[in-house]
Order: sequence, then C-alpha cells, then structure tokens
Amino acid sequence: MGLGGSDWVGFEPVQRLGIKTLSSLLLLTFMNPSRRP
Repeated sequence: MGLGGSDWVGFEPVQRLGIKTLSSLLLLTFMNPSRRP
C-alpha cells in the first residue's frame, strides 16, 4: 500500500525540478551558441 503514496509525493517535486533544470540548460545552450562544443 506504499507504492504510489509516499513514494510519488516525494518523487514528483524532484521530477519537476529536473525538468526545469533541463529546460534551463537547453535555453542557455540555444541562447549562447558559442558555448556549444
């Protein structure tokens, strides 16, 4: 009864934070083409 209850409550914020970080990195990469390898 703990699969989907407490696990997701703590995992959802982490997933959202990761998505925000990836989006920010992608935006920075597109805004600064000189930083691309």
